[in-house]
Amino acid sequence: MPALLARGEAARKAGDSPSAAADFNRALALRPQDLAILKRITSLSASRNRRALLRRAAIVGATSITLGLVSFAVVKLVRERPVGPEISPTTSTSSAAQVEPTQTAEPDTDMPDEDPMGPPEASGKPKTRVYTPPVVSIAATTTTTTSPQNGRPSTRKVRFTVIPAGGKLWVDGLERAWLSGPFELPFGSHAVRVTVPEADCCDELNGPITVTRPPPDSPEGVEHFTLRVPLRPATIRLVGAPANAQLLCTRLGVSVAAGQSASVKLPDTPWTGTCEFRPPQADATPKKGSVTLRAGRSNDVPWPG
Repeated sequence: MPALLARGEAARKAGDSPSAAADFNRALALRPQDLAILKRITSLSASRNRRALLRRAAIVGATSITLGLVSFAVVKLVRERPVGPEISPTTSTSSAAQVEPTQTAEPDTDMPDEDPMGPPEASGKPKTRVYTPPVVSIAATTTTTTSPQNGRPSTRKVRFTVIPAGGKLWVDGLERAWLSGPFELPFGSHAVRVTVPEADCCDELNGPITVTRPPPDSPEGVEHFTLRVPLRPATIRLVGAPANAQLLCTRLGVSVAAGQSASVKLPDTPWTGTCEFRPPQADATPKKGSVTLRAGRSNDVPWPG
């Protein structure tokens, strides 16, 4: 037992922790109740942990110092690196011309004969001053009436057709003479308004239109817009017909009995078409006749004689 303790203590002092731990553990196995041996094992474990912690701290410190030195060297290198020539803020990628007048030697008549900065020349003549006018930068300015998108035009010719023909046209709040022919409008959306003055056939039309770009193969193509004002309903009444007679206009989808009236939406004003006049007798042959109706009005259709 004393030999194991002595050998373990010698190994501990020599820094051989595994050998010291092995000897102390064997001694503790022989004397499990010996607190002195247990204390030596505990002290050995604490010393080993401290050494491991110190090693890790040394590694971290060395790494930090190395990184600091590298960072310092990089910053110093960047600061000592030469900087390129400064570009004047007036330099532009657009077309600009630098005008440098030729330097000419002219006598300076505003200065005295003797130069205060030095003696006159040996010939006795007054010194000449070289006059250097300042450099003038002239930027070329380009003015264009086309669109900034690759020089493409920004407008297109348009033609309007207003129904009915007596209507007046406003585009973006300005009255346009649409009957005079095509005119130009910018690409994009525009507000249109159409009115039919002094007419009871129609309501006012308000809405947008969109002027599109012409196709590449027809850059001068005219865009056509047809504007139809909303027609008011027409009233139909069959007059002069026998009782139970009937008027049938299949194209309008309306049927009117004698003494009655009906309201119908017309496709045009005035509208003219063929309708059937059906007598009250079931075996009688219907008659066909031309009928003209006007939107927004009460239209009396007489029974054919």
